[in-house]
Amino acid sequence: MRLRAMTVLAAVLLTAGCGGKASDEARTAVPENAAATAPASAIPVPDSPLPSSAPVTTRPPSPAKTTAAPAKPVPPRTTAPAVKPTYAPPPAPAPQPPAPPAPPKPTGTCPSYTGPKASTTQVRDALNTVAQKKYAKGNTLPAELLKAVAWQESGWQPAIVACDGGIGVMQVMPGTAKWLNAEVTDRTYDVNSLDGNISLGAFYLASLTAYFGDTWFGGSRDLGNPELLNVVAAAYNYGAAGVVNGHEIAIPAGAQHYANNVKALMTSCPCLSY
Repeated sequence: MRLRAMTVLAAVLLTAGCGGKASDEARTAVPENAAATAPASAIPVPDSPLPSSAPVTTRPPSPAKTTAAPAKPVPPRTTAPAVKPTYAPPPAPAPQPPAPPAPPKPTGTCPSYTGPKASTTQVRDALNTVAQKKYAKGNTLPAELLKAVAWQESGWQPAIVACDGGIGVMQVMPGTAKWLNAEVTDRTYDVNSLDGNISLGAFYLASLTAYFGDTWFGGSRDLGNPELLNVVAAAYNYGAAGVVNGHEIAIPAGAQHYANNVKALMTSCPCLSY
């Protein structure tokens, strides 16, 4: 009885062992068509990287900038110089000396000698001092011209007042003295004093030189020019308007005679030896 029971137990154990091994082999066995039945998720990853989901935009190359060559400058057209007119240019805007006033009628009591008295030496020294003064544009007046005009006008008599109203050594008219003090001189001068009278006469000569030099002689105020010297001397006696006709210099005979005397006195005046 005991022997039969052991035999049955051994048969049961043998059967159980064989069943477990078969089960393990069934679990580990790989079917032959495993590759064909593999899931879609097992697709191998390619060696090259996948493109990005964002599209890549390739910018076309910028065209090369081309700079146009600058246009060659066109030379200005040359115009032939205008033919110089035969007449003188119009007067410059410089102040024009006033025309001489009409002389008063003689009264029988002229000339008078009511001005300051001075010696010949004092007159000479005053003339030399005034001649060294610089006027417009640094110009000076030749001492010989100043002395010659003073001799022609008054014979160097500081006290004389002429019948036409001329005062002193330089025979300055009252209206001319007023105009000079207002428009030309650097300060007010007394026409009745020796120094003031000579200074006003010198400023009048300088203003005439500037007016005629700037207007008719191309801006030159060089009294070494005999033509400029001639018209300045004539205008001192006749006034600037008295020696101009329109746009031309036209010196009357009387003014030319006066200018000739002044030019001669510049080299032959007895006053030059004082």
